[in-house]
Amino acid sequence: MIIPDVKTEKQKRKISKIIFREDLYPRFSSKQNLIIKYSQSIDKLPPILISQQNILIDGYHRMQAHILNNIEEINADIIKTRSEKQLKYLAYKHNSEHGMQLKSEEKKRYACEMINVISVKGLAKVLSVTEATIAVWTKSQREELAKEEERKILELYLHAENTQQDIADILNKPDFEVDGEFNEVDSIFDNAELIDDTVDNPEISRKTITKE
Repeated sequence: MIIPDVKTEKQKRKISKIIFREDLYPRFSSKQNLIIKYSQSIDKLPPILISQQNILIDGYHRMQAHILNNIEEINADIIKTRSEKQLKYLAYKHNSEHGMQLKSEEKKRYACEMINVISVKGLAKVLSVTEATIAVWTKSQREELAKEEERKILELYLHAENTQQDIADILNKPDFEVDGEFNEVDSIFDNAELIDDTVDNPEISRKTITKE
């Protein structure tokens, strides 16, 4: 699953109300020469990007340039984030586009944390590594996610009121994928019923079971 793009709205915001979180800027260091450069062309700077809770996602140096010029308000694009993971995804994405360099272990940690939200392809793009690298880093996490999804499908399947489409909607996955899981579950139950029949009906030979 890839976190979808969301719409933004432009507003002026008081800089004193904007929240800077270091965890959203890994390996970040302020560049004073860039702040000075931006302060000399305030009117030409694009808006910063913040969440609806005023958390800074992108535009630290632009914001500091306004502070340097004693400007209390700044133009901001406000993006409505739905979760902490989406907030972190957007921060990494925008900052990686501005040359953010992470160590391999830092990229791996982020990939393992976000694999249940962002696809292998999406993480490869955000972290500027190959899809094969992401696949290796997240192998165990993806296997666990697959097992958990199978467990949920089985649990929902055992509730007779849930149709195949209901389960697909609940798990937010295509109907044909759930159908494949159904077939596997049906196969398990069919085999179980066949074995039970041999207990109640001794005339059913082991040879017959083997052929079926």
